[in-house]
Amino acid sequence: MKQRKAQSASSAATLIVLIAGFILLYILFLPAEQRAALLQDEYTSSGSSSDSTPYSTGTQQATVQALVGESLLSESPGRVYYLKESSYEHDLSPVNLYTTTEAQVIFTQDSLYIKNGIFDQLFRNISFSLVDPDYTDNVLLSFNVASAQGRLQIKLNSQIIYDAASQASVVISLPDDLLSDVNTLEFMVTDVGYRFWTTNAYQLDTIQVTGDVTDISQQVSKTTFSISDTEKFNLDRARLYFYPDCSPRDVGALKITMNNAQIYSSIPDCQQINVVEFSPSVLSAGDNYILFKAEKGEYLIYSISVKTELKEQEFPTYYFDIDDAAFIYSEDVDREVYTADYECGDTDSYCPDDCSEDSDPDCCFEGRNKYWCDIMPSNTEDRCTEISEADISRCSLCAAGYEDQRGYAPDECEEQCGDDHDGECPDGCSTYYDKDCCFAEDEDNFWCDQVPQYGIDNVCETSLSEDECDDCPSDYTSDTNSFTESCPTEGADTLAEVYEFFPGYAVWIVFTFVDDTERKTGDVYVNGHRFYLDTYGSTYEREITEYVEPGSNAIKIEPTRTLEIRKLEVIVAIS
Repeated sequence: MKQRKAQSASSAATLIVLIAGFILLYILFLPAEQRAALLQDEYTSSGSSSDSTPYSTGTQQATVQALVGESLLSESPGRVYYLKESSYEHDLSPVNLYTTTEAQVIFTQDSLYIKNGIFDQLFRNISFSLVDPDYTDNVLLSFNVASAQGRLQIKLNSQIIYDAASQASVVISLPDDLLSDVNTLEFMVTDVGYRFWTTNAYQLDTIQVTGDVTDISQQVSKTTFSISDTEKFNLDRARLYFYPDCSPRDVGALKITMNNAQIYSSIPDCQQINVVEFSPSVLSAGDNYILFKAEKGEYLIYSISVKTELKEQEFPTYYFDIDDAAFIYSEDVDREVYTADYECGDTDSYCPDDCSEDSDPDCCFEGRNKYWCDIMPSNTEDRCTEISEADISRCSLCAAGYEDQRGYAPDECEEQCGDDHDGECPDGCSTYYDKDCCFAEDEDNFWCDQVPQYGIDNVCETSLSEDECDDCPSDYTSDTNSFTESCPTEGADTLAEVYEFFPGYAVWIVFTFVDDTERKTGDVYVNGHRFYLDTYGSTYEREITEYVEPGSNAIKIEPTRTLEIRKLEVIVAIS
């Protein structure tokens, strides 16, 4: 019995050793990634020291590896408009509308004879035309009676308008409601009655139809203006402005049509600007026709303009998710908590949520066509503003010159103090306000495009110490001096190092454009981090690994030229 038990124990031990051996061989022949995942072996980057913090498990690497070649985001944005202006004004030439009314002979005939007897009857018809009955007034039929017997009867378009005995001369007013384009007058004489042996007859001379005819050839004026596709497809409101020089007592209604749609019909307020708001839907991309028509009287209309307002532009935003397992985290930080060192007022390509456009340049540039003043104007609300051709006086509100996010002055403020790209230093302009003035003072000076943390007085420096290198968010530049070693360039966007994308892999954003060989420019925001897109090619790629975050991510496109984007992708690749 004991011998049997010993043999059983020996056989079991042998079986266990064989199974363990097979498992060990199986693990040894597995690919490295699967072996690491199976054993929960900690993956460390090549070349890392033995005491460095482990990056992730093999499971995390497998998660990231599965993303390679897959699109985290794939969209077709199509046309993304750049609206340089928020409104447009189309000025039109003055128009002069007037009508002239004069008496005219519409029809004339020398003589006419009619008779009515038992065996002999002769009635006569005459016809006349009116060019436009609506513009022909006081229409009269007149004739002389040379001889008469009986009663004369006259019909206008089958309606009796005269029935009377003879007179030396007759003038009959033709009713307006019976007149048409073509008219017929019937001349008849009454029958003889019981005097069957006689004949009633009339001899009429100098028959005329006259009337006051209004010439409307100068009553209508047609003019055109054009709008672009961009303006048309972003229209929000449309108004017509005009100033009519007229006398209310002497004019009739003024009718205005836009592309055959009537937008106004009334007697306007003379000697003052009239405003007509109409539906933007009647406007077309390309040529538009506006027609003025006066019912009567004279109008001189000038200061005519069509003003359009565009919709508040909503830039497209796209979202994509990245699995938390694709990131490695600091050991002592909860992966759900991370912070950024962004502060309101810093030029760091990020707009904090609680920051207004007049207190942070990055918040200012999130608005359309906005410009920033490096120093606070007298009115704090003027620090971030729009500059338009219609209000160039706003340029003077900022002593240091308004600039866009690339440091360029608006077209309306070019060549003034603060324009850093015109190569000129205006008289009286401070070296702290204009880059050209800084280098005009001394070509060895250093210039900061963005206001340093110690204020505007540190924008232009004659020399730099190593401690002063970080004062300028955009790094000091110089035409002649080199200070790369003493002032190493560091990015302004610094995220607390609590996580990073899995080592050895990178996240890329890829734009595919309609290849029209034109320049494509714009700002792209990835989770609030901005970079500038500028290319002539049909594709544009940029690594955004340092911008992505665990979970939901957002990409916003703000073009500085209208873009035709065929495809937008976010992909993971092996770095």
